[in-house]
Amino acid sequence: MSTPETTPEEVAKFLASKRANDKIKAPKLKAVLPAGCIAADSPESLALAAKYRTEREAARAINQTKAPGHSEATLIAQGWTPALLKQHGMYAASGATTVPADTLTSIPPAPAEMPVEPWPEPEDVFKKLSAPAFTGSELPHELVAFARLMAQETGFDPGIGMNAALSVAAMAIDDCIQVCANPSTRWNESARLWFIAIAAPATGKTPAQAPLTAPLWAIHKKLYNDWLAAVEAYNAIPKKTRPRDPPIAPRALLTDTTIAKLSDVLKDNPRGIGLVIDEFSSWLGALDMQANAGAGGHDRGEALMLFQGGHHHIERVQRGSIFVPNWSAGILTASTPSQMGRYEKHLPEDGLIQRFLPYLACDKVTPVPIDPQELEGARQRYDATIQKLWNLHALTNSGVVQMTPEAKDYFMDWSAGIDEHVKAYRVLLPPLAGHIGKYASMALRIGLTLHCVKMVNEPPASHGMYDVTTKFLDLATITAATTYLAAIAVHAKVMYQDLNGGSPSTNVAREVARYLMVRKEPDSVLARRDLLRDVHAYDRAPEPVQGEAMRFLEEMGWVRVTQGGQRRSTGPTRYVTNPSVAKVFAVQAVAEVTRRKLARELIGIAATARREDQS
Repeated sequence: MSTPETTPEEVAKFLASKRANDKIKAPKLKAVLPAGCIAADSPESLALAAKYRTEREAARAINQTKAPGHSEATLIAQGWTPALLKQHGMYAASGATTVPADTLTSIPPAPAEMPVEPWPEPEDVFKKLSAPAFTGSELPHELVAFARLMAQETGFDPGIGMNAALSVAAMAIDDCIQVCANPSTRWNESARLWFIAIAAPATGKTPAQAPLTAPLWAIHKKLYNDWLAAVEAYNAIPKKTRPRDPPIAPRALLTDTTIAKLSDVLKDNPRGIGLVIDEFSSWLGALDMQANAGAGGHDRGEALMLFQGGHHHIERVQRGSIFVPNWSAGILTASTPSQMGRYEKHLPEDGLIQRFLPYLACDKVTPVPIDPQELEGARQRYDATIQKLWNLHALTNSGVVQMTPEAKDYFMDWSAGIDEHVKAYRVLLPPLAGHIGKYASMALRIGLTLHCVKMVNEPPASHGMYDVTTKFLDLATITAATTYLAAIAVHAKVMYQDLNGGSPSTNVAREVARYLMVRKEPDSVLARRDLLRDVHAYDRAPEPVQGEAMRFLEEMGWVRVTQGGQRRSTGPTRYVTNPSVAKVFAVQAVAEVTRRKLARELIGIAATARREDQS
C-alpha cells in the first residue's frame, strides 16, 4: 500500500514522545490492533497515534510501523543538524531514543536551510489605534483623480473626497439598474451606499465633500428649475382644461427632511434619492427626538428601510394611503469621534450605524499648489462621468446586470469568507460583526457602481445611449470592490473598537506585550502554556479572543509563529519574540518592572495585614 512521505513535523512528533497524546488509551488500541504490531501502550505508539483523529486510523498506522527504529544519529546522517532538530522540536537524548519508521522505509533528508525573513520594527501596541490613509488605487481614475488633486490643493485628507466621489456616483445611478448575484433566488442589488467621514473638527470634512457633490447638485438644480417652469405653465392653463395632476417634483438630492415628507418625495422619484447631510448627529438626533416625542422609534425603523429599497406602502389617518414604488436613499454624511461616541448605546440595537461605510480621516496637511488647467481638466472629466451616470438607461434585460462565471465564483467564495469573519467577531466585537455582515450586499453595490463608471467612459452604443446591461460585470470589477471593502474594514475595526471601549482582543494583546517586555528569557520559545500561566488577562479570555490577540501581535511585529507544538482551532501555540522589542521599548519595560514590583509589595502588605487581623 502506498503511503505519503514522512514530513519533518511528523518525525518531530515521534522524537518528542513526552508530548504524545495519550487520549487514545492502550486497551482500546489493543482491541483493534492485529497481532504482530509494536506494543500498543509504548510511548512510540502513543506518539504515532496522536497524528490521527480516529482510533481505527491510529491502529492501522501503528500496525504498519514495523521497520527498525531511527535514532537521532540516523537523522543526523541524513543531514539533520542539531540546530534543525531543535528548530523542529526534536529534543531526544542523543543515541537514547529511537524513532519508529513511519509507513515509509526511510527518513527524508533534512529540509534545506530557509532564509530567515528579517524582523520588522515592532509597532507601538499601546498607542491609540489609527487607520491607514486611503489610497483609492482600486477605484477608476475618472472617479478619483479630481478628488486627489483637490486634496493636494486644499490639504484635506484625499480619502474624504474619494469616498464622496464613489458615494455620489452611486447616487447618480437609477435604482432600476441592478446587479444579479444569484438568478435562482433573485438576489439583486442596486447601487445604493451609505458613507460617513469621521474626523476631528476643522479638518475639512464638509469642504472636501462639497466639490464632489457639485455635479449632482447641478443636475438637481436643473430638475428643480424645469419643474418650476412646468408648474408655471400648468397654472397658466384654465382650471377647466388643465390636467388633474400637477407636474411631479423630480429630485436628485435633499439635505434636510422628515421621514413623513420623504414619503411624498420618493413617491414621485422611483429612481431613489440622495441625502447629503452635513452633520450625522443632526439627522440621527432628529430621528431620536421624533421617537421621544411619541413616534416610538417608528421613524428610525423607516430610516433603516431606506438602505434596502423596494416597495413601501404607508397608511395614515390624516394623510391617507401613499404607495412608494422604491423606498430608497443613498446617504453621504460626516461626524466627529466625540459625536460618534455618544451613540455607543445604539450600536447593538438596530444596525443603523452599521449600514454606513466609515472613513476615519486624517488631520489637514500643508497644501500643495496644483496646475489650474490640470485641476480643471480633472473636474470636467469627473462632472461628465456623474452626468453620464445620471443619464444611464436600462434598455434590455429588465435592467439587470449579470456577472461573468469567474466573477460569480470569486464573489461566492469571498462572501463565504465574510461569513466566517462575522462568526468570529460575534464573540470579539458584536457591533463590528453586524457591520461586516452587510459586506456581501455592499460589495455588489460597489461593484455595480464601478461597472457603470467603466461603461460610461467607453464609447456609447450605435444609438448614442449607454446600456450597462449589455455587458457582464467581470472579475476585475468585483475584485476591485472587495479590495476597497478590505481597506474600509480597517477603518471600521478601529472605529468600533473605539466606540466599544476597546476590543477585548486588543486589551489582551497589550497585556501579553507587557509580559514580553519583562520576560526573563526573551529569546526562548513562547508557548501558549507560558501565557496561560503568567498573563492573567490571557488566561481568563475566551479562546477566540486569545487567538485574535496573538494575530494582532503578529501584525504589529512583536511575535512570529515558530514550528512545533499543537495546532488549535484558534491558531498556533508556539511563538518567538522579536529581538528588537527589548531595545525599542526599553523605557516602557523599566516602567513595567517598577509597576509589577510595586504591585507585589502592595499585595504583600495586604497579606500581612490580613494575617495580623486573623491572629
